[in-house]
Amino acid sequence: MTSVTDQWASFVVTKTESLASAYFRQYFYNLDLETGQSLTLRDVLGPNWAAQGAAAVEEQLSQWDQEQKALLFDNVDLEALLEEKEDFYLQEDGTVVVVFDKYEIAAGAAGVLEFPIGKLPQA
Repeated sequence: MTSVTDQWASFVVTKTESLASAYFRQYFYNLDLETGQSLTLRDVLGPNWAAQGAAAVEEQLSQWDQEQKALLFDNVDLEALLEEKEDFYLQEDGTVVVVFDKYEIAAGAAGVLEFPIGKLPQA
C-alpha cells in the first residue's frame, strides 16, 4: 500500500494491539514531494471528487454478491462520508484508493474495505 514517484509519496502506518481485545488502526500519509504538503482527496481528484468517488464505490458495491451486500449498512450517504474522508493512498500508477474502517459502511465481518475511486490526471 505504498508508492513513491517523482511527484508524491504515499504510505500507511499500521498500529495493532492485542490485549483483552484487538485494536487495529491505520494512518495514511500522502505527500506532494514538490511542495512538501499533505495531499487531500480534493487535491488529487478535483472539485467533484466526492460525487465521483461515491459513484465509483456504488458501482463496485453493485457487483458484490447477495451475501456480501447483506453486510452493508442501510442508508449510508457515501458522498457525505467521503467529504470527510482522509483515509486513502496512491498506487504507483496514480490510482486513488479510499479506505473504509471496519464498521464504517458495513458490519465488522466485512473488515476494512478498499475501493479505487479515480486516477490522478497527470499519472
